[in-house]
Amino acid sequence: MDKNWWDELEKLTGLREVKTKIKEIVTFIKKRGTKEMPTLHMVFRGNPGAGKTTVARLIGKIFAAEGILPKKNVFVETDREGLIASYVGHTAIKTKEVIQRAMGGILFIDEAYALHQDGRDFGGEAIATLVKKMEDRRKDFICIMAGYSAEMDEMLNMNPGLRNRVQFYIDFPDYDANEFCEIFDTLSKEKEYELSGDGEEVLRQYFQEIITNKDKNFSNGRLVRKIFERIQIKQVMSDREDNIILKEHIDEVFRESDMKNFLTRKTSNKTIGFRHN
Repeated sequence: MDKNWWDELEKLTGLREVKTKIKEIVTFIKKRGTKEMPTLHMVFRGNPGAGKTTVARLIGKIFAAEGILPKKNVFVETDREGLIASYVGHTAIKTKEVIQRAMGGILFIDEAYALHQDGRDFGGEAIATLVKKMEDRRKDFICIMAGYSAEMDEMLNMNPGLRNRVQFYIDFPDYDANEFCEIFDTLSKEKEYELSGDGEEVLRQYFQEIITNKDKNFSNGRLVRKIFERIQIKQVMSDREDNIILKEHIDEVFRESDMKNFLTRKTSNKTIGFRHN
């Protein structure tokens, strides 16, 4: 029996508007039929670790299960390096080959804005090839381009042809403190750890402080995983025989110099942040 990919989507922390948009697309096509299917190329905008790649993979699974995509398990993930060659004229060939592999499924281009950062214009060659295929084969594959919000908007503003090929713009917001705690809890359960009451309280305070002082390159779920792994090490080194994470384990992690940096934001003359004793 095939896995219920809708359930997998719902299990993802947060992303309410993202989930709603995917449901709207599938409902429309199921009611109107594939003949009325709109162009499904998408842009995912947001910071790292917000679930863009995970959602793109699930879209491929869900759309295939619903009969929107003709092939299952066709998910081609690439980036600037995967599309651009070293010589003029070779980039178009390389880009076409990558697109061909994605036929019947999803072509996911991570950090797609980097295609506009090539001084030799090889990125422009890749985009021109992509734009043509997105139009000519628009019912045969779905291109999902992902990256930071401002950089993606700048790229699309510089290329109206590309913007015109994209139907859906989906924003992935940064996680809040409650969602950070939910992600941490999921990681803990996967590794069979339990968070003590005072540990849960102080962890939420740290998460809120991190969010208050975040910069534009905030790494979301990746940061939570990093914090969990560091706390896991502290817990093991404490020689406890159980898998209980205590407040002291969490405090130890955030006393380390590199972790302190997540708790402060530098201004012209002041450092904003708090101390935990």
